[in-house]
Amino acid sequence: MTYDFQRQKSLGQQGEERLDSFFSRWYDIREVPFELQKEGVDRFYVPKRGQATFPYLVEYKTDFQQTGNAFIETHSVIRSGQPNIQGWLYTSKSDWLIYWAVEYQTAFAINFAKLRKSAEIWKGTCRRRDCQNKGYRSSGLLVPIPVLKLVSHAVFTIEYV
Repeated sequence: MTYDFQRQKSLGQQGEERLDSFFSRWYDIREVPFELQKEGVDRFYVPKRGQATFPYLVEYKTDFQQTGNAFIETHSVIRSGQPNIQGWLYTSKSDWLIYWAVEYQTAFAINFAKLRKSAEIWKGTCRRRDCQNKGYRSSGLLVPIPVLKLVSHAVFTIEYV
């Protein structure tokens, strides 16, 4: 089955709205300029309480699959005869990843530095999977949900409404 970018983009936007609504109880959430979105930043999170006055840079991933795994993209564009392009695991400029596994009603808040260190270990323990897109494919690690939970700073229950 080929990945449908427009369909996934629409589902991702629905996920963004739900995550904004959920996390807005703790943070003033601001959308970012398109230029930053291309760098893997979806939102600025400014804590409503506390001493931090600078924003956290946050990337959202909404996963509607029910495989028991999180897809952590290591290579974004793979085309025959061309150099591979690194995936969001390595290219995101965000401080935090919010990975929402919708079918499990669970969102994981993960520090990107910790995620990258963990991925080096997972390369030897987790399966790799390719996703076919129109004209190219991407590749990543299938990380079991309980393993992702172990590296998470916080875990939240979020229902899909």
